[in-house]
Amino acid sequence: SLGQRGGIKQGRKRAVCRGRGAAQSYVGRIFVASASFDRAACKVDPKYLKSPIQRGDRVKSRLTN
Repeated sequence: SLGQRGGIKQGRKRAVCRGRGAAQSYVGRIFVASASFDRAACKVDPKYLKSPIQRGDRVKSRLTN
């Protein structure tokens, strides 16, 4: 449910994490294939996927591994 209004830009890479604070864990990396005002379509980079992406996972602007 994020798009350009949330700072998502086409062509950028983003980290996907699960949990919060000290319990947060890295899930994988996505590539923003397209972005409109309130939506974005992303592709999962299988090279960095540690766990299947699930509803509730968070997209982070910083790439961490």
